[in-house]
Amino acid sequence: MSAEMIVVTGANGKLGRKVVEELLKRVPAGDIGVSVRDENTAQDLKERGVRVRQGNFDDSESLLHVG
Repeated sequence: MSAEMIVVTGANGKLGRKVVEELLKRVPAGDIGVSVRDENTAQDLKERGVRVRQGNFDDSESLLHVG
């Protein structure tokens, strides 16, 4: 795993999911982190090696540990 990570917020939305799918074609899944409101809805990404974290813009504390 490289020292850099790409983090996508709103990864279960239409645009966010498309961005993640395109990133998976270009970089290792372990270099991608996603922020979603409900981690259970991104189980497929987790199974593919993407780092999935709960994050919500209405709860700024939840965004501190996304990466």
